[in-house]
Amino acid sequence: MDSGISVIICCYNSASRLPQTIAHLAKQSINSDIKWEIIIVDNASTDDSAGVAAKEWKKYDTCIPFTIHTENRPGLNFARQKGISVSKYSYLLFCDDDNWLNEDYLARGYNILAADAKIGALGGIGIPVFEGTKPEWFDKFQLYYAVGRQSELQGDVSRSKSWIYGAGMMINREAIKNLDKHRFLTTDRKGKSLSSGGDMELCFFILTQDFSIWYDEELIFKHFIEIGRLEMNYLKRMMMAGAKAAYLLDGLRFIAQGAVKPVRIKRNWIVRFVIDNIKVYKVFRSNELPLHFQLKLHFVRISRILKLNFDYDRSFKLYKW
Repeated sequence: MDSGISVIICCYNSASRLPQTIAHLAKQSINSDIKWEIIIVDNASTDDSAGVAAKEWKKYDTCIPFTIHTENRPGLNFARQKGISVSKYSYLLFCDDDNWLNEDYLARGYNILAADAKIGALGGIGIPVFEGTKPEWFDKFQLYYAVGRQSELQGDVSRSKSWIYGAGMMINREAIKNLDKHRFLTTDRKGKSLSSGGDMELCFFILTQDFSIWYDEELIFKHFIEIGRLEMNYLKRMMMAGAKAAYLLDGLRFIAQGAVKPVRIKRNWIVRFVIDNIKVYKVFRSNELPLHFQLKLHFVRISRILKLNFDYDRSFKLYKW
């Protein structure tokens, strides 16, 4: 695999957002010795996102490779996997369709990853740019929008935070070489749905592969936030989707944490975990996902880590699933 950066932009009806995103990529200040490419993945758009992207890139008359691919399965995770499969460089950058990268983003990210082969995922800090007026509640909930400080400390956050947001995330390809064997529990953004958790799941997977999660506040990008996303109802939908994702990923989270630090939890914790998650299941009951099977799988995984025995089938009958 050639050393370089594959910038992957996943799009769903992104025609209005792509011009600024592409313009900032065209302004990247990076050593000519570092190879890079831009990959557009059109995830079932209906607004000619791909055509807009191609037309915009032509304005800059650059020799940087620019390709467009289609992923018809709805869901950001599927789109990212498509981008990974067609990419050709050692490092991957997930640039959302509303991310405006600082001019040194690619160069700085490349240098950080190249300096430490055990960094699996690298994240920076998003600075919000509002289409409308900033809501008074925004700062309190800014992480839901993938902006703001991701950690009190910089550097390796594997043991403390364990994940970084997907916007602007860079990945060492070696850390995900076994990703095709992983069955994703989340779809992440899916059409108009605000389903989430793909960034968390990817980071948890990377930790299980014996790589670290890294955070650098000099890695800066602007995150454009459209006015429709600044409504309280939108925030509530995001929070609900985030809670659902956290519930689905509990098992993988414990596997990931066990990979970077000892897990010491008493036996009675697993009983409380079962009861709490059954309550959550009732809230998030959905025909879209067989959550009861996912939950049972999480219990099995956690039990193996903690070396516990638990009668799952009996508990399911007891709580009348």
